[in-house]
Amino acid sequence: QQQRQEKLQRMLDMGVEFPLDPLLRPLLNHPDPPARLQELFAAMDANSDKVLSCEELQGGLRKLVVNPPMLLSDEEYARIILDGELADEAGAMSLEHWLEVGSLLMKEHAKRQ
Repeated sequence: QQQRQEKLQRMLDMGVEFPLDPLLRPLLNHPDPPARLQELFAAMDANSDKVLSCEELQGGLRKLVVNPPMLLSDEEYARIILDGELADEAGAMSLEHWLEVGSLLMKEHAKRQ
């Protein structure tokens, strides 16, 4: 886990952009960000299999009422899952990995504010 966080951090330090900022902004002011991330995960897990596929995340983000709208490309999803390191064999992300990515990206987003 530490190595994955370091890889994510290096990507952020190099200026790699992650398209989740419209999602992260309101989470910074939420009383329990991890709980809200769990709720979002459950809402986007369309088939209730406890993992988020690229398609589920893309569809879930499109349904969120945020400005600007969140459109996630396949390439951006690949960056989020660290080219498969944060995904299962099918390329889907578990709740644990969603929370890991969300937590780090929230911290980085807070630094930029």
